[in-house]
Amino acid sequence: MNLASSIIAKYANDPNSYLRQFGRVQDLATGQPILFDPAVASFHCQQTILHYFTNTPRDKNDFTKWLVLLGPRQVGKSTVPEMCALVKTMFNPGWDHLCLADDVPRDQYLHGRVHYTYLHLPKQVRTPAIRSIEVNQKSFDPRVGGRLRIGSTRRKG
Repeated sequence: MNLASSIIAKYANDPNSYLRQFGRVQDLATGQPILFDPAVASFHCQQTILHYFTNTPRDKNDFTKWLVLLGPRQVGKSTVPEMCALVKTMFNPGWDHLCLADDVPRDQYLHGRVHYTYLHLPKQVRTPAIRSIEVNQKSFDPRVGGRLRIGSTRRKG
């Protein structure tokens, strides 16, 4: 394992800092990977998501409070939470994230965006993925991380 424990300690619960420093998304004009900037598509919506995943609020019984977003189309309301889940999953052993989408094409699209981000992270700051023939999940070295899975409300089986 080459992943420094200082990287894990610093970013395990801070998707906001990690994605701003290392996250890559696909530039729509060039198709090339560019640094993730939450202010490009929607300043407040993506900032809210990043803050929620980094400082998840709890109620008096220590249950996680829900984040409800109201915003326009195509501002990252689905993709940014999945990118945050990628960070949480890479650095938290046993973390099991399930992305549920309303249909199969959308769950596959979101999973594809997560794979894109993962593949364009610098290798020295990403948890090694475990090779698998499973196309609907991404698993990480269990000493360091967990797994991401996708599902659809309309998926059969």
